[in-house]
Amino acid sequence: MFEYFTVAVALGGSALAGAYDLKTTEIPDEISLGMVAAGLILNLAYSIVQWNPIYIFQSAAVGSVFFTFGLIMYLGGQWGGGDAKVLTGIGTLVPTLPAFSGATQIFPFSAVLIINLFMIGAVYMIIYAVFFAVTRESVLEDFKERVVSDRKRITAICLLPLIPALIYASMNTGIELLYFIGLVPIFLALLLLFRFLKSVEDTGFEKTITVDDLEAGDMLAEEVEEVDVEHDATEELKGLSKFLLSFTILPVAMYLFNVTGGLYFAMSLPGPLLGVALGITYLLYSSDLNLPGSVFESSSTRIRGLEEEEVEKISSNREEVSIREGVRFVPAFPMALAFSVYYGNILLLII
Repeated sequence: MFEYFTVAVALGGSALAGAYDLKTTEIPDEISLGMVAAGLILNLAYSIVQWNPIYIFQSAAVGSVFFTFGLIMYLGGQWGGGDAKVLTGIGTLVPTLPAFSGATQIFPFSAVLIINLFMIGAVYMIIYAVFFAVTRESVLEDFKERVVSDRKRITAICLLPLIPALIYASMNTGIELLYFIGLVPIFLALLLLFRFLKSVEDTGFEKTITVDDLEAGDMLAEEVEEVDVEHDATEELKGLSKFLLSFTILPVAMYLFNVTGGLYFAMSLPGPLLGVALGITYLLYSSDLNLPGSVFESSSTRIRGLEEEEVEKISSNREEVSIREGVRFVPAFPMALAFSVYYGNILLLII
């Protein structure tokens, strides 16, 4: 019953977060952090009842590595902060494959969940992009222009598989010839898909608006000094480093309880190690070495909504600004969780 309850909380919490993401692009911390707290508290209680610390260690270790992974995605400008928090909540609530699941487990459940998240997420993003494009005529017009202007290159690439097919046909006969010919529509579909997604990104997801239309919660598509000046990257590195180094308490606790020989002890290490790496990076960039390049993705273009104060600063210094919409990715989280629990690794169905 315990695992049924934690899975239900994870599914319900991530589904609610996905609904908020679709409606407002913002995920309340009460949901994501509530999931994290619920996972740690419930697994701690279960450890006490069973008089076995492994359950809280599993919860904290998977939550730690999921948060570390989500943080890397966030700093790289690929995810929003809410995505990382929701993933952490799922990890603390469902760190292992539930006993009631009939799924075949070859890889650790945490790895299966990440694999399924990206596989299902890719399909979800394509469907999302299609619905998004249908509501915006400019996206479809741009896609048609791209295909027409690039038709010669598309045709040439699609016909490439026919070269080995003709060579093979001159040497042998058999059904294998169909494999090469079958690549033609696959190449065509992929090329059209790439151009379609590029049209969605350039024409649909990004647009320039006047500052009078800028609202809190909008995401910037360009670097804005008025925002970046408030976010010193080196100081942010320092804060993140201190926070991640606090995760050291987990491997230390596992060592004291003599739980150091398995997967979950290893999963407790990436957080503190990333903290050390960010700390070293902070020391390098805060020195007088004049290192080239940026520390990581600009804070103004990172996937997050603007605060009201930031909107006011931009409005007082600019007339126009570029914003982006982006894919609301969180709804893919409960889909991936449900698939992982009840079916297992999606790659086993494909291969």
